[in-house]
Amino acid sequence: MQKVLNQISQHPDHMDKIITYVVDKTKHFTEFEVKKEHLKEKYDHKLNELYAEYMTE
Repeated sequence: MQKVLNQISQHPDHMDKIITYVVDKTKHFTEFEVKKEHLKEKYDHKLNELYAEYMTE
């Protein structure tokens, strides 16, 4: 956050570009976290199925 504030104070004429960059990066990070959570749930489910199958043998 400090880096963003420093950039804004050093380049006030580019504030809109800086804010757009930060918002885009935040959005990308959020999408990554959602995808990561989805994959974790998918593979945890498969792992649980395999473990259950192993325990029944």
